[in-house]
Amino acid sequence: MVNFVAENVGFNDVNLRNLKIGYTKIENSGGKETATYPFDCLCFVANGSGYASAGGKTWNDLSRGTALYVKNGEEATFVSCGDDEFEVYSVTADTYGNAKFFTEIGFSDDKRLSSLGGETTMVEDLYKTALKGTEASAYECVGKFFEIIAYFAKTSDTEEKHKTDENEYIAKAKEFIHMQYHLDINVTTVAEAVYLNRSYFSTMFKNVTGVSPLEYLIDFRIKQACKLLAMGKGVTDTAILTGFNSASAFAAHFKRKMKETPSAYRARVTSGGKNEKNQ
Repeated sequence: MVNFVAENVGFNDVNLRNLKIGYTKIENSGGKETATYPFDCLCFVANGSGYASAGGKTWNDLSRGTALYVKNGEEATFVSCGDDEFEVYSVTADTYGNAKFFTEIGFSDDKRLSSLGGETTMVEDLYKTALKGTEASAYECVGKFFEIIAYFAKTSDTEEKHKTDENEYIAKAKEFIHMQYHLDINVTTVAEAVYLNRSYFSTMFKNVTGVSPLEYLIDFRIKQACKLLAMGKGVTDTAILTGFNSASAFAAHFKRKMKETPSAYRARVTSGGKNEKNQ
């Protein structure tokens, strides 16, 4: 472990001291290393593969470029699983108790893993610079440390923007469905309304909402159909008014969703629930 003390170093209102850079090489196929870090720490896999545990959680399939956030005081264990030696760099820094330092670059209790992709040389260069042991190299290390932090900050901003963009597309798609559900629309129609490829839109919609756009459209139509049936509308009229292309298709979707036929539902809700099913 190489230790530097850089007093009064600031970056975006974050003070930094006690920057520590460590390196460990773990034997292949079952080799194990355990450490407790005095401050919040980023651990980087430089070679090999394995798994790690910290704070009661375990992360499998760690490989070159993986970054793991370990919180202050947690015991972290790294275990090698591959044929190659498992090499891990650790970078710790006392940020004077600023809990936002790592969360602002995308790490949290729920998101401990990230990736440097092909940029692991940044960490390797940081360690090599630290080994020089001079005053000048100490401040050079601080600069290289913030280069790594800046990489994650940029990645986090990109991910957040992507998430925001996705949410906006989903909101527009839902609005379109809510306004046009009674017409002859389908998934392609909705995708075109938000200017997205059908396949990409369908995947994005399900990833964000947990249901496919077709399921969402059918579910919304069924909800509107329930309102009309409760008002005494006939099954055929309700099917037409909610965008189904036939009464039979409507009845099939309705029964699958509501576990009863449209006619039975209408009879039950318009009679105050006093039908044979509920007696």
